Amino acid sequence: MKLPYGDDEIQFEIGQSRLIDKLVPRETPAAKTPYDSTRIALNHPVDGNGLHAFVRKGCTVIIIVDDYTRPTSAGPICRAILDELNSRGIDDSHVTVITASGLHRPMNEIELRVKLGPDS
Repeated sequence: MKLPYGDDEIQFEIGQSRLIDKLVPRETPAAKTPYDSTRIALNHPVDGNGLHAFVRKGCTVIIIVDDYTRPTSAGPICRAILDELNSRGIDDSHVTVITASGLHRPMNEIELRVKLGPDS
């Protein structure tokens, strides 16, 4: 058996008598970009109302992103959220970004720039 693990894979053996079934994920097309996917998701969620139902000009917004220990594309995702908020009349000065570090130490400036992009 081979399982993907980060950029590599793990290989191991399971005796045929112990193997009940093997589930394989369905192939799905990759998202064009995190930015584009986020904009689409904000306006066309799978279930429920889009962002437009929750924000209006003058609102104060908090965006929570994960920390340096997660490989999320937080920069393009945050940029998409900010652009959408701006298009709804919410200025960047009314938006606060918080990193959810849990039990990890706070991120330093270099880590924040890597996580959120050089324009952050």
